[in-house]
Amino acid sequence: WTDQQWLAQVVFYGAHGLAGMRAVVLLDVLLVLLALAFATATARTSGASSRSTFLIGLLAVIAGPWGWTIRAQSAALPLYAGVLWLLVDASRRGVRRRTLLVLPLLVLWANLHGSVVLGAGLTVLLALVELVRARRLSSAPVALAVLAPLCVLATPYGWDVVAYYNLMLVDAPFAPILREWQWSSPSGTTALFWVLALVAVALLAFRPCRSRLTFYELAVLAVTFIGGVQAVRGVIWFALACAAILPVALDGLLTKADV
Repeated sequence: WTDQQWLAQVVFYGAHGLAGMRAVVLLDVLLVLLALAFATATARTSGASSRSTFLIGLLAVIAGPWGWTIRAQSAALPLYAGVLWLLVDASRRGVRRRTLLVLPLLVLWANLHGSVVLGAGLTVLLALVELVRARRLSSAPVALAVLAPLCVLATPYGWDVVAYYNLMLVDAPFAPILREWQWSSPSGTTALFWVLALVAVALLAFRPCRSRLTFYELAVLAVTFIGGVQAVRGVIWFALACAAILPVALDGLLTKADV
């Protein structure tokens, strides 16, 4: 058995040992708030107004409430939001030295939760987009493309973790019995996810909104939306991506309305 989430379990176990379930609940709340703070910071540093950031952020928070519950995944939420912040910044201002901070974050994430595969994938995607845009081989994007997948292997299990991901992502044994591993078919549980998705589609269909986003940001929204549709457990990653990226697009509509 590969306990890929070992570090997250150690952290929550340690919190429980210090002050019981109250400490565990408090830790989970802090992790969620940190993730939302990073998503908000991404939107604001990209130029979004506080109004748009609040409106999209509120919808993102309620789109998948089960994603905020106490679990190993909670420890990965701020890492996902932090990695996304660095990648979105690089898509707007170019890959810089600080963009490489993504790599140690991925190493830590690889020992907390299997969603690190998403983080590594988004990192490789940015590297490829930047290489195509530059039309030449640059050291930083190449380093991200090569090293990001290797970060996923940086666990006590080494290469054996590949079999774990093959089991969980390719032919997950839980899919037939757990709702979160099944398709996000329209229902009361997923209604707000589809509302958020419709808001995103409506905004991106409006040229002044869409033009405010980079190609990479559009690709992140598309990738995380597909992940959210494929499984309910993927909704949370789409919600955080929307909170980080969509406020800039919403300003294209609100600014026009104000004028």
